[in-house]
Amino acid sequence: EVIVPIDIPINLYRLDFFAKIRCKVRLIEKYIPIQEIDAIHAATLFTEGCTARALQKKYGIPFFVSIRGTDSDFYARSMFHLWHMSRSVIRHANAIAYVTPSIKRKMMSKWQYRSLRSKLGNGLVINNGIDSVWIENLHVEPKAIGNPVRVLYIGRFDSNKNVLRLIEAVKEIQKSLAIHLTLIGGDGEEQTQVEQEVKKHYDFIEYLGKIYDKQKLIHIVRECDCFAMVSHSETFGLVYAECLSQGLPIIYTIDTGFDGMYQQGVIGYGVDSYSVKSIKKGLQSIIENYDRLRSCVSTVDFKRFYWPEIAKLYIYIYMNR
Repeated sequence: EVIVPIDIPINLYRLDFFAKIRCKVRLIEKYIPIQEIDAIHAATLFTEGCTARALQKKYGIPFFVSIRGTDSDFYARSMFHLWHMSRSVIRHANAIAYVTPSIKRKMMSKWQYRSLRSKLGNGLVINNGIDSVWIENLHVEPKAIGNPVRVLYIGRFDSNKNVLRLIEAVKEIQKSLAIHLTLIGGDGEEQTQVEQEVKKHYDFIEYLGKIYDKQKLIHIVRECDCFAMVSHSETFGLVYAECLSQGLPIIYTIDTGFDGMYQQGVIGYGVDSYSVKSIKKGLQSIIENYDRLRSCVSTVDFKRFYWPEIAKLYIYIYMNR
């Protein structure tokens, strides 16, 4: 692996999208033998997709695009001056893939792509994979819910991850039901506020910090009853699939990330991330339907999250599109 320095000032690279694309093309031409490239896989629609389209125009190399959450939630929403370039990318891509069904749904609903809905509709949903250690240590056998009910969160403590609203929902439930929230991770602008909540409610909220040992993390996940992460925006959310692999029903956010992967109420519940009431209701629904949810989780085909299987899908696309 070689780290190649950019050949323009960093601020220009960050602020001028067109300069960034030209820079990427120059560096690829300088360091990669173009004549040996049979196909290009662009990992995003806008930044990588525009680079791939530029190389296709110059060298005739076919390219494939994966559309991610940053494409649908940021660029396709706010960066209107780049929409014409993204339309060209979609129009000329040999194939399109989406990380989740919610991203596909969002892209097809956007008015600026209405003339390309047929092409967008033909795109496949190909999930991200999770570390093989989770697949190799599947633990999805049904079990009874704990007393107290143990809710788990793993991730950053920033405004997007929305941990404070999750804490408020748990506090509401705790008034009438024994419940315990375990927090793992940290960093972010809400770190101090989260730690203050832990200190005030140490009897039912605990913070374990960051855990890098996968086997230790797996052990903690198995001890919990459900996983909840109510981010405002997610591309996919690997941690949902990781916790599912250990048998935990999940709380996720509607219309982003994991939403649409399974029908509502099958392996968990989608909630409104801006509503403590909705998050509370989702957690209560898991508690009330726990045995059925846990049984459904045990039937999930985890091959869809296994990188060797995902690679086979991409190879099929490369060979047949």
